[in-house]
Amino acid sequence: MRSLLRTGWGTVTSEGLEATFSTKNMSEYYVAFCQVYGVFLLSVYFEFFPDLLRVTPNAQSHVRKMRVALAQLNRWPEMLTYEEMNQNIPKGMNFIYNIFRQVLAEKFEEGFILNGEKLS
Repeated sequence: MRSLLRTGWGTVTSEGLEATFSTKNMSEYYVAFCQVYGVFLLSVYFEFFPDLLRVTPNAQSHVRKMRVALAQLNRWPEMLTYEEMNQNIPKGMNFIYNIFRQVLAEKFEEGFILNGEKLS
């Protein structure tokens, strides 16, 4: 039900609610969702199964770069977005968030889950 309702966007007027229901209303969100969490899952897959995958140093380098780029993103798609709640996206702490993202990017370069350590 929620997925269907989130395709409807509109405005409240003096005459009532004017809404348009279309998959285009959330298409950018779903593209971002697939890109972010697809890279995340791929990274975790490489992190947990490097021996099984027989990862080459070149492939591992690419995964590491994707992991760092992902950790530096300003915003990962939320399960419930600010826009859906008619709220503004918080902007007051951008400087702190930028520093935090940089620290996370360096920490997550070797892995999101295992932090570069092998499973025992």
